[in-house]
Amino acid sequence: MSKSTSQSNDLVSTYISQFPQEVQQALRQVRQAIRDAAPEAIEAISYKMPAFKMNGVLVYFAAWKKHIGLYPPVTGDKAIEKAVAPYAGKKGNLQFPLNEPMPIGLIRRIVALRVKQDTAKAAAKLASAKLKRKLSATVANGGAEVNDPEAVTRALQSLEHPLKPVIEGMRTTILKADRRISEGIKWNAPSFYCDGWFATFHLRAKMGIVLVLHHGAKVRSDAKLRQTIKDPKKLLQWASVDRASITFTSLADFLQKKAALKSIVQQWVETQVVLAQRTSR
Repeated sequence: MSKSTSQSNDLVSTYISQFPQEVQQALRQVRQAIRDAAPEAIEAISYKMPAFKMNGVLVYFAAWKKHIGLYPPVTGDKAIEKAVAPYAGKKGNLQFPLNEPMPIGLIRRIVALRVKQDTAKAAAKLASAKLKRKLSATVANGGAEVNDPEAVTRALQSLEHPLKPVIEGMRTTILKADRRISEGIKWNAPSFYCDGWFATFHLRAKMGIVLVLHHGAKVRSDAKLRQTIKDPKKLLQWASVDRASITFTSLADFLQKKAALKSIVQQWVETQVVLAQRTSR
């Protein structure tokens, strides 16, 4: 148990200890019923009442002159709503009379429902956050999702090309070259991303499969890649200072130069990262 958790438990115990013995007994019974139904929940004092929290607050409970209150109102389960109806106050909060036994089984059912609801709400919030990040990435990158392997897979599955094994092999090699690399569809073609789009397949070339290496749509005159990229196999065909292409004419050609492709991609990505840092300053 962490120090903060221990302190919270002490605060709840202190809250309970201020009441007469018969009220303390009822509060302890309610507290234990909640613990039983939500063993992973953390105790706290909130709004001057004991509370149990997971992703959010599950329940509050408090002692009053004639009853133990349990909050918030129960919703989302017709059977439980019916069962708690005799205890519901004007606002739907529950009031368990002190002159009656605490309905421990019912309290456990209520808390189990709240745990289920809390977990579902947290999962929905996480999914919403992921969707927002995905949409933000899409907008920031000209409408192309920067990590959408499913879209690439669908595109390749529908592609009819005599050198399809070469395309698949190149795709795998590029993705394995650096774990920071992701993929998506950009400029209507499978493309690769790392701090910006840096490589795109040209699948309609007359001869072979062409991979165009670049730094996005705009020319980066400060790239100076031609002088720095090591290319002993002479794979690169330079179009300008910041872009070049690699062509494979057969599967055998690709397999023979696969390691060289990986090396070039790794070097290109490192330059891509540096250029992205310059742009962000």
